[in-house]
Amino acid sequence: MEKMSGRRVFHIHTTDHLLALEGVPLATFGQRLLRFVIDVFGALVLWAPLEFVWQLYLLHESHIDLKWDFHEAGNIAVMLLYWASCTYFGNGRKLGKLIARTRAMSLIHRRMGAWQSIERSLGMGQPFWRAAWE
Repeated sequence: MEKMSGRRVFHIHTTDHLLALEGVPLATFGQRLLRFVIDVFGALVLWAPLEFVWQLYLLHESHIDLKWDFHEAGNIAVMLLYWASCTYFGNGRKLGKLIARTRAMSLIHRRMGAWQSIERSLGMGQPFWRAAWE
Protein backbone atom coordinates (compact mmCIF):
# COMPACT_ATOMS: atom_id res chain seq x y z
CA MET A 1 0.00 0.00 0.00
CA GLU A 2 1.21 3.43 -0.83
CA LYS A 3 0.44 6.74 0.73
CA MET A 4 -1.21 9.21 -1.55
CA SER A 5 -1.86 12.71 -0.25
CA GLY A 6 -1.74 11.44 3.31
CA ARG A 7 -4.12 8.49 2.72
CA ARG A 8 -3.39 4.86 2.07
CA VAL A 9 -4.78 3.40 -1.15
CA PHE A 10 -5.48 -0.17 -2.18
CA HIS A 11 -3.62 -1.88 -5.04
CA ILE A 12 -4.92 -5.18 -6.34
CA HIS A 13 -2.38 -7.99 -6.37
CA THR A 14 -2.85 -9.74 -9.68
CA THR A 15 -1.74 -13.36 -9.63
CA ASP A 16 -0.88 -15.66 -12.51
CA HIS A 17 -3.94 -17.74 -11.58
CA LEU A 18 -6.26 -14.75 -11.84
CA LEU A 19 -4.81 -13.81 -15.21
CA ALA A 20 -5.22 -17.41 -16.42
CA LEU A 21 -8.98 -17.17 -15.77
CA GLU A 22 -9.36 -14.34 -18.30
CA GLY A 23 -11.71 -15.42 -21.08
CA VAL A 24 -12.94 -18.63 -19.41
CA PRO A 25 -16.56 -19.19 -20.56
CA LEU A 26 -19.29 -19.02 -17.95
CA ALA A 27 -21.96 -21.70 -17.51
CA THR A 28 -25.21 -21.32 -19.40
CA PHE A 29 -28.60 -21.26 -17.69
CA GLY A 30 -29.30 -24.81 -18.89
CA GLN A 31 -26.02 -26.08 -17.44
CA ARG A 32 -26.74 -24.38 -14.12
CA LEU A 33 -30.28 -25.80 -13.95
CA LEU A 34 -29.10 -29.32 -14.81
CA ARG A 35 -26.36 -29.11 -12.19
CA PHE A 36 -28.74 -27.90 -9.52
CA VAL A 37 -31.34 -30.62 -10.16
CA ILE A 38 -28.71 -33.38 -10.14
CA ASP A 39 -27.10 -32.05 -6.96
CA VAL A 40 -30.44 -31.84 -5.13
CA PHE A 41 -31.12 -35.44 -6.18
CA GLY A 42 -27.63 -36.43 -4.98
CA ALA A 43 -28.30 -34.88 -1.58
CA LEU A 44 -31.61 -36.78 -1.37
CA VAL A 45 -29.85 -40.06 -2.19
CA LEU A 46 -27.44 -39.39 0.67
CA TRP A 47 -30.19 -38.24 3.02
CA ALA A 48 -32.55 -41.25 2.64
CA PRO A 49 -30.32 -43.95 4.21
CA LEU A 50 -29.13 -41.55 6.91
CA GLU A 51 -32.72 -40.70 7.82
CA PHE A 52 -33.67 -44.39 7.83
CA VAL A 53 -30.80 -45.30 10.18
CA TRP A 54 -31.57 -42.28 12.39
CA GLN A 55 -35.22 -43.23 12.81
CA LEU A 56 -34.63 -46.97 13.19
CA TYR A 57 -31.59 -47.17 15.45
CA LEU A 58 -31.45 -43.86 17.27
CA LEU A 59 -35.12 -42.98 17.67
CA HIS A 60 -36.24 -46.66 17.81
CA GLU A 61 -39.33 -45.98 15.73
CA SER A 62 -41.35 -48.93 14.49
CA HIS A 63 -43.07 -47.01 11.69
CA ILE A 64 -40.46 -45.26 9.54
CA ASP A 65 -41.74 -42.42 7.41
CA LEU A 66 -39.13 -41.07 5.00
CA LYS A 67 -40.40 -37.67 3.98
CA TRP A 68 -38.21 -34.83 2.76
CA ASP A 69 -39.31 -31.63 4.45
CA PHE A 70 -37.57 -28.29 4.04
CA HIS A 71 -38.73 -27.35 7.53
CA GLU A 72 -36.51 -30.02 9.11
CA ALA A 73 -33.08 -28.73 10.10
CA GLY A 74 -31.55 -32.20 9.72
CA ASN A 75 -32.66 -32.46 6.11
CA ILE A 76 -31.11 -29.13 5.27
CA ALA A 77 -27.94 -29.94 7.22
CA VAL A 78 -27.42 -33.11 5.14
CA MET A 79 -27.89 -31.13 1.93
CA LEU A 80 -25.42 -28.43 2.99
CA LEU A 81 -22.92 -31.04 4.19
CA TYR A 82 -23.20 -32.89 0.87
CA TRP A 83 -22.70 -29.71 -1.17
CA ALA A 84 -19.80 -28.40 0.93
CA SER A 85 -17.90 -31.69 1.12
CA CYS A 86 -18.33 -32.52 -2.56
CA THR A 87 -17.25 -29.03 -3.58
CA TYR A 88 -14.17 -29.24 -1.37
CA PHE A 89 -13.07 -32.78 -2.22
CA GLY A 90 -14.01 -32.40 -5.91
CA ASN A 91 -12.16 -29.07 -6.16
CA GLY A 92 -15.27 -27.20 -7.26
CA ARG A 93 -17.04 -30.13 -8.91
CA LYS A 94 -19.95 -32.11 -7.56
CA LEU A 95 -21.78 -34.80 -9.49
CA GLY A 96 -24.06 -32.24 -11.15
CA LYS A 97 -21.14 -30.08 -12.21
CA LEU A 98 -19.33 -33.09 -13.66
CA ILE A 99 -22.34 -34.01 -15.78
CA ALA A 100 -23.01 -30.40 -16.80
CA ARG A 101 -19.27 -29.94 -17.54
CA THR A 102 -18.88 -26.93 -15.28
CA ARG A 103 -17.01 -26.17 -12.08
CA ALA A 104 -16.69 -23.56 -9.38
CA MET A 105 -13.31 -21.88 -9.29
CA SER A 106 -11.45 -19.86 -6.73
CA LEU A 107 -10.27 -16.47 -7.93
CA ILE A 108 -7.29 -16.63 -5.58
CA HIS A 109 -6.11 -20.22 -5.39
CA ARG A 110 -5.92 -23.13 -7.81
CA ARG A 111 -7.82 -25.30 -5.33
CA MET A 112 -11.15 -24.56 -3.60
CA GLY A 113 -10.62 -24.06 0.12
CA ALA A 114 -12.76 -25.55 2.87
CA TRP A 115 -14.28 -22.20 3.84
CA GLN A 116 -15.00 -21.30 0.20
CA SER A 117 -16.81 -24.63 -0.17
CA ILE A 118 -18.91 -23.99 2.93
CA GLU A 119 -19.79 -20.49 1.74
CA ARG A 120 -20.85 -21.84 -1.66
CA SER A 121 -23.06 -24.49 -0.09
CA LEU A 122 -24.72 -21.92 2.16
CA GLY A 123 -25.37 -19.72 -0.87
CA MET A 124 -26.77 -22.62 -2.91
CA GLY A 125 -28.90 -23.81 -0.02
CA GLN A 126 -30.29 -20.38 0.75
CA PRO A 127 -33.73 -21.04 -0.79
CA PHE A 128 -33.99 -24.25 1.24
CA TRP A 129 -32.80 -23.08 4.63
CA ARG A 130 -34.72 -19.83 4.24
CA ALA A 131 -37.92 -21.87 3.64
CA ALA A 132 -37.21 -23.82 6.83
CA TRP A 133 -37.55 -20.73 9.03
CA GLU A 134 -40.44 -19.03 7.28
